[in-house]
Amino acid sequence: MNSPESQSKSDGVSQNWHPDKSLYKEAETQNDASLKDHPSVSGIVDAILEVGRQRNALLEQMSAALQSGDEKQALTLARRLCGLEL
Repeated sequence: MNSPESQSKSDGVSQNWHPDKSLYKEAETQNDASLKDHPSVSGIVDAILEVGRQRNALLEQMSAALQSGDEKQALTLARRLCGLEL
């Protein structure tokens, strides 16, 4: 049988995962530095970074809702993250 620890590793997602804001900052820095010569690619990367920032904000809101016990709000945010807005 798989232990919870081995299960989380086999799923590829740690149960203690939290969004790392430094990743977005690092990607923005790399975008600015390496894509100046490729403006068409730069716009795509900017759009991807914006989507990442928006998803990170939703994850932070969902985390706060769960910590405060607001399960209804957490479920609403989870639906938005999954593209199930009703």
